[in-house]
Amino acid sequence: MNRWLAMLVVGLAVACLPAATPTLKLHREINLNAMIHERDGVLPSTHSVQSLAFSPDEKWIAIGVGRHYKPGTWQPMEFDSHVIVVALKESAERGIEIDPDTAVAQGSLVWAPDSNMLAIDGQHGFKCYAIPSGEPWKDWRPDARLSQLLGFIDARHGMAYASVEDRLPAKRSGAPLAVYTFDLTGRIVDVWDAPSRSAVVAIDPDRHIVAVAMDTGKSDLYPILSYPGRATLQDWSNHQPFGMPIFAESGKTVCGGDLLARDSRYPSCWDVDTGKEIAEFKGFPAGWPASVSSHGSRIILTHERMVRGITEEDDMRAKVNRVVWDFRADKVAAEWVPVTQATETGMKPPADKRTEFGPSVISPSGRYIAEGTNGILRIYEVP
Repeated sequence: MNRWLAMLVVGLAVACLPAATPTLKLHREINLNAMIHERDGVLPSTHSVQSLAFSPDEKWIAIGVGRHYKPGTWQPMEFDSHVIVVALKESAERGIEIDPDTAVAQGSLVWAPDSNMLAIDGQHGFKCYAIPSGEPWKDWRPDARLSQLLGFIDARHGMAYASVEDRLPAKRSGAPLAVYTFDLTGRIVDVWDAPSRSAVVAIDPDRHIVAVAMDTGKSDLYPILSYPGRATLQDWSNHQPFGMPIFAESGKTVCGGDLLARDSRYPSCWDVDTGKEIAEFKGFPAGWPASVSSHGSRIILTHERMVRGITEEDDMRAKVNRVVWDFRADKVAAEWVPVTQATETGMKPPADKRTEFGPSVISPSGRYIAEGTNGILRIYEVP
């Protein structure tokens, strides 16, 4: 009897344990190294994955691969990268290779809303390519003032800044900052003199809205404006409830995370129209880098652990894992430890490489996650 009683107690104890959080299911693994044709005039690279971007129709994934030093240089701006575009559900390992002739960084790959064009932002402006051909966009004759790509505000128009050199005088003098709206030929169709000490930090092409970082001198605010009318949808009543906004649910929602610091807030998501909080993630603070499902309610958050030093500058940070948080259900849909990669740093040996998590991005629907490391792309399904 004692034996059966003991087994019953153990069974009840196991049943009362919280269910383990699901992990990701590997859908496909692609060897990008086999698709890349190395160019002359650059040094070998670890082919670290620098940027990932799902197309809005969820049919394609664009990948920025490699930080090839140019011979005789060690400066961070003297890199060159590859860009590969693969079909999400294509069984054969084949891709579209694009030669951007520039270094590709996180956020450099930007899809047009119709998914028929990929824009690549580089050191000397941005270039546009037709998909699936991979050829330069045939009608692209950009205005010389266009330099830094911000994103697309609708299916036919994008937004950009002028070059850094052109923006510096305005920044120094406190003058308004010119934000250019351009069409798919590269012709400027509108100029917005945005307030000084501001920056466009997020764009949603479904609702045609932008989030603008406003430096108040004491803290940052991120008001949300419609475009092109520039009516204020949310100013958050002079109190910013989150950091670094990213739009979700086709512009109905804005979520915010932050870099880990001593005073980092928890990630949270808010209704754009009402200004009310939908949910706050209590698992860990900060959460950056993050990736949101633009048409869904799932967001990837990065978990970092801090070890405090004597001063804030001495604090140490170590990445732990990543989670997928569904802010509508307010639950973790999956968690996993990403694969690490070796990345060129732009510094001289022996500090010329660092080990880090590869980037992870979630698809517009929230069903898939793409993760890349050293020439390998992994596509996962979220439970």
